[in-house]
Amino acid sequence: MEQSPPPEPRSKLVSKVPFFYGWVIVGAVGVGFIMSGPTQTFTFSVFVDPMLNELGWSKTLLSSLYTSASLLAGLTLIVTGRLLDKIGPRAMLTGIGVLLGFTCLWLSTIHSAAVMFVGFAVLRMLGQNSLTLIPTMLIGNWFVRFRGRAMALAALGMAGSLALFPIMSHLAISRMGWRDTWIVLGIVVWVVLVPVSSLLLRNSPEDVGLRPDGARAPRQEGGTPQPTTHHSQEVVWTVPEAIRTKAFWLVTLVSAFYTFVQTALSFHSVSIFISKGIPAGQAATLFSIMAPSFLIGTVIAGTMNDKLPNRYTMIVGQLLVTAAVAWTFVATELWHVLAYGLLLGMGGGFLSNVIAVIWSNYFGRQNLGSIRGFSTTFTVMAAALGPLPVGLLADITGAYTTPLVFLLVMPVVGATIALVTFPPKKAQHLEATGGLPA
Repeated sequence: MEQSPPPEPRSKLVSKVPFFYGWVIVGAVGVGFIMSGPTQTFTFSVFVDPMLNELGWSKTLLSSLYTSASLLAGLTLIVTGRLLDKIGPRAMLTGIGVLLGFTCLWLSTIHSAAVMFVGFAVLRMLGQNSLTLIPTMLIGNWFVRFRGRAMALAALGMAGSLALFPIMSHLAISRMGWRDTWIVLGIVVWVVLVPVSSLLLRNSPEDVGLRPDGARAPRQEGGTPQPTTHHSQEVVWTVPEAIRTKAFWLVTLVSAFYTFVQTALSFHSVSIFISKGIPAGQAATLFSIMAPSFLIGTVIAGTMNDKLPNRYTMIVGQLLVTAAVAWTFVATELWHVLAYGLLLGMGGGFLSNVIAVIWSNYFGRQNLGSIRGFSTTFTVMAAALGPLPVGLLADITGAYTTPLVFLLVMPVVGATIALVTFPPKKAQHLEATGGLPA
């Protein structure tokens, strides 16, 4: 079993906050989600055509580099998860912010496939992977009863990222070129993410003498509060125990199906609509509609996840993604692009929320980093594979029709698997959740 980071004394900042400090964590996590924007495929998709035009590469080559680098980055997540359980999210996220800024500067120097591969690998390792895993682990640590709703509020950051970074990057590229735009993104990460992570984050409520959800500590005889211990009264799953359950692999599989399709679509969406005669500027607006629809989806999902079995949320999310893929076959006008963004955004909101909370709900908090790190290795590898077959088939056939048919099937299968993804059972019973549904 991994050793938790040593508790720290309650800081002046935590003591001065007049409400449960977990809600400050939610805000900081939201900022982390926003700053994941430069590492997300929905931002990189805006760079695809400008980079291809300058470098003279094919879609297949660029997709291959992105895929192979993402696969390599995915293998590091097991180590990332163990480090999270050892040194805590605060130190990890601060260090990642520093290194991520340098990675963006590196990407501005790309002149060969080798340089691109290194940049992609580090970008995916530090950014899209860790900046999703670490913030969701923080929410899982600080909340139990209100986990779904807290994640929905934090997802305001992801919605903001969807709305901000693709449009901002598109405008910056049109004015200063894609190389200088990477430099700007790196500076933004340094200025925003590093201070927030180092100053505001705390690893868990127990580390600063609090309890999840702001609950009061139970009283001993004489009215003295009982000492707060890490994850007391909670069912503890170790990594070996978790990976022997059917639930672990079913959740991993559903997540992998979603990340495969989502990354493939995010990587190629702008190019897909350009191929249908829609101008690049209009095609990029799909991300602006995805932002509010993502938010709507995650708010609805957050409420559902706190009241209903989590597998229901996974089913709804997969069906919304299915509808989005199906819509691409008829898209020829701007309003079609916006409808696509609406469906894909809502589906992403549902699935992002449930994937973020289901691991804590199913396997507890104590070894959450290691358990999620092990699972996320597979889902990141699935995400890494998404752009390549779509780009390859598009190059071979000269259109996106065939790969879109392939993508249409996957969320349907994912919804079917989600239907039988029941929570694992263990002899101990978690009373601290207050009967939190799974």
